[in-house]
Amino acid sequence: DIVVDQLCIGYYGVFAVEALCQGKPVICYMLPETVPTYPPDLPIIQANPDTIATVLEEWLTAPGSRRHQCGVASRAYAERTHDYRAITRQVADI
Repeated sequence: DIVVDQLCIGYYGVFAVEALCQGKPVICYMLPETVPTYPPDLPIIQANPDTIATVLEEWLTAPGSRRHQCGVASRAYAERTHDYRAITRQVADI
């Protein structure tokens, strides 16, 4: 499975986080100027309304192992970044 979160806003949201937690590859439009503010291992697959057909075709025709690897990276990213323990540490630091 591949999840498309949104293609216009420029950030990923709760739906994408839920998909990342499920180990699904997520397609989303990220504002180019915000990408450097995320960890370098952000597993979000970049697309926008102009590129979504090409991106979907690329990922749907790719070997299943590529989607699986992206899903594994998605789950790991969600655990490191969005798990309540990670958030608690960030809040405690503040």
